[in-house]
Amino acid sequence: MKRGLIIGLFFLFTISAIAFISAKGSCENYLCKVYVGEDPITYVGNSFRAFAISSIENGLQVNGIQARVPGPGESRTIGNLEVLIKELGTDFIEFSFTSNALITEEGSYVVKKGYAIELNDISATIREIPWGLNIDTEPRVLIDNGPQECSLYVGESCKLFYGAVNQPTSNNLMITVISIQKNEEVPDNSTAYIAIKKIKEDIVPTKTPEVIPNETPEGVYFCQGCQLDNNCYPFGYRKSGNYCSEDRRFVSQIETGSCQNSFECSSNVCANGSCITQNFLQKILDFFKRLFGAQ
Repeated sequence: MKRGLIIGLFFLFTISAIAFISAKGSCENYLCKVYVGEDPITYVGNSFRAFAISSIENGLQVNGIQARVPGPGESRTIGNLEVLIKELGTDFIEFSFTSNALITEEGSYVVKKGYAIELNDISATIREIPWGLNIDTEPRVLIDNGPQECSLYVGESCKLFYGAVNQPTSNNLMITVISIQKNEEVPDNSTAYIAIKKIKEDIVPTKTPEVIPNETPEGVYFCQGCQLDNNCYPFGYRKSGNYCSEDRRFVSQIETGSCQNSFECSSNVCANGSCITQNFLQKILDFFKRLFGAQ
């Protein structure tokens, strides 16, 4: 009986393994087949996963961006990829894809040399993804934005701004490198997985507090900002976790919630009307590092 139980368990394990292997999705020659409920498939620097939208409809996740898919023979842009649906099954999606070298929306993207970013009035280019001859030298991403140049290793971020100088009302982009995939045979085909976030900093205070004089010709001194300890601080000035508000008083910076200016947030980052927490970007980085395996 013991022998029969062992044989039965072995048979059940074998059938389960065959079923799992036969259902596992794959990609070849830019043609992919992914199944609902399976882990993401990584191919040429891109990540694909099928997910259930409803009991009769499935969607496709491309590099972290989820989207509904059109019918067979139709295409849709998801992130910076043009996806053409070949076949839709009850539990799978078969599709081909091509890369779009122009990025015009926020999100996470796989990029390579020559890709362009046109967003928030900012024009930037992925100039190169180089690494040194020494095998211990880490690869990095070089990004050009006119007079600006960012050189980012995995886990690093850079703020791009509109124009030659970062003005108080400048539109900004935060670029974060999540992972880099080197191509030893064709270096120009090396790819990087990056996150792009719009940041609007309406006011960037640069003034120092003004000492209130003991006497003025009129005998009265009017502070245009916030008066504290015989000093007059300009609007937006940050001090010990507080900032000078429009009400001419210091109020506490918030960790989360709605905002209009970055100085209202404890992280000093206001994006799309909301405060970004200090550990938010780090959590995103840690998640994608675990998901894709940063090099």
